[in-house]
Amino acid sequence: MLFRKMLRDMSRHNTQFISIFIMAFLSAYIYAGVGGEWIALRQSVNDFYDKTNIADVFLYGNEFSAEDTEAVQDIDSVTAVERRLELDSFADLTDSPNLTLFFLEKNELSAAYLVEGEEFDINDTEGIWIDKRFADARKGI
Repeated sequence: MLFRKMLRDMSRHNTQFISIFIMAFLSAYIYAGVGGEWIALRQSVNDFYDKTNIADVFLYGNEFSAEDTEAVQDIDSVTAVERRLELDSFADLTDSPNLTLFFLEKNELSAAYLVEGEEFDINDTEGIWIDKRFADARKGI
């Protein structure tokens, strides 16, 4: 009896029934989609952090010495320390694009992330790594 009443109400108010059904369907669909994207995004970020061993803290200053590095390493909660030199410059190319050059000691913390090309070898004195977006923009060079 209740089932027949439901069918009768649905047939009399079919526009309302269809609109409520569509709204419920879209709500569940969007919720599931956003939830799935969030899980994938979180996994992608965690994989990136694991591969690059991203640093928790960055200290900026001029002329950090080996003694400064040792002093920071001696702090109880510090597990690794690495110095790097960062220089802003301009490339000798069309439009003189800005370049940020990084000179590394070890490449263990916040390591360079390989997108395309050869693995980074800290002992190799030949060649450089460049940002993928810069390389894509300068394909003709």
